[in-house]
Amino acid sequence: MRRLMVSVVSVFAAALVCVSSASAEILDASTVTCQKMLDVAALKPVSKTDEESQSKLGVMLIWMQGYQAPSEHGTAVDLKTIMTNIDRIVEKCTAQPNLGLMTVSQKLWDEDDALPTTAVDLSTITCESMMTSKDDDRASMLIWLLGYNAFVAEDPTFDLNALGETVTSIATYCTENPTMGLVTASNKAGE
Repeated sequence: MRRLMVSVVSVFAAALVCVSSASAEILDASTVTCQKMLDVAALKPVSKTDEESQSKLGVMLIWMQGYQAPSEHGTAVDLKTIMTNIDRIVEKCTAQPNLGLMTVSQKLWDEDDALPTTAVDLSTITCESMMTSKDDDRASMLIWLLGYNAFVAEDPTFDLNALGETVTSIATYCTENPTMGLVTASNKAGE
């Protein structure tokens, strides 16, 4: 189980691509415009900073989906549609670059807030199930759940360093408590 915890942390760390030291800023996600997101997405990475910006954007877009999920869905998420939703956000932002990214994300949910039949309720997943899931699913679940937790706390600030620390705390807690629910573990790890 210890090896799985290292794997969870490694997957998240790989997704962040060394962002922690270079991008220690805390970002109010509600102030990010579509144009800013499009500018970062269009970068042809020529430096480590460009790669870090794009990685941070990808993590933020997954986090934002958890933050913006309709409240009636609770902790249910369709992991298969996360990338589709990101593509839809980019498409809508391209059409309206002056809008806020969170506004566009919310409009997406308002248009289609039906929960797909392939959705998974993260409140029913144990730590052990999360730790043994596919790497991409693990990272997406954790990032989405942290976005959802930020919504519950009414906190739109996106702090990549804090996110990384919380993922490590969740992984540690889950290693020590494999039968605990993932949502419970995320709450306990944040205490």
